Amino acid sequence: MENTKFYTEFKEAAFSDDVELTLADFDHPQKEFLEYIKFSDSEYETYVDTDLYQRSSWILWESLWRPLVENHVDFIFIPEEADDWSDILMPLEGISFHSSRDFWIKNKEQNFEVDGDVLAYFRKITGIKFICTTKGVYTIKRHVWKKPSAILTPWEEVDLSIKVDENGMELFLDDKQIATLVKPNYQKIDIIDPAELSKEEELKLYTNVEAKVNAILTELPDKVLSLT
Repeated sequence: MENTKFYTEFKEAAFSDDVELTLADFDHPQKEFLEYIKFSDSEYETYVDTDLYQRSSWILWESLWRPLVENHVDFIFIPEEADDWSDILMPLEGISFHSSRDFWIKNKEQNFEVDGDVLAYFRKITGIKFICTTKGVYTIKRHVWKKPSAILTPWEEVDLSIKVDENGMELFLDDKQIATLVKPNYQKIDIIDPAELSKEEELKLYTNVEAKVNAILTELPDKVLSLT
């Protein structure tokens, strides 16, 4: 299902001198998303915490998504198909309805002790590996004889970066890979498919995207802290 509100109202506001989104604009998930999760399983609709959605989505918009949109690099998060697997789950429906739905499922199921509002879950096949909150990034440590623990890296110490290539994007916390994204749908977003470029042009595209996103990630910790 098309993510109409994010890719029209939100993105248009990012480039408008007359429109500025406020906390009030994130008071509830969009209607199309609620219909999507209700169609998936009517029980999922009860998982959505509208207060958390508002607080977390506002912070994500101001600290991450608006800079991505303004720099024309938000496409790096858009998968080829709406239901493609994504390692990153956020309440704000920026990646896809599918990943946002999974955010609320994981938020309902998770039993880790973390402080602050959850902004994102980072998952692997074996389960949640990292949790991003307004306090920082938690690394989930699993133990043989006791329940998993969540170890906090506060925002003041968080160092996020990405690597972009022909396969998509890898996201790193320090030097540890915490997420991968599927190859973006370049044709859908009206960007030349790298397969049609020369090797030199292809490398230039990836280098440019990587530099822009890394600049945004460098500023992300301070922006989150300023909004909380």
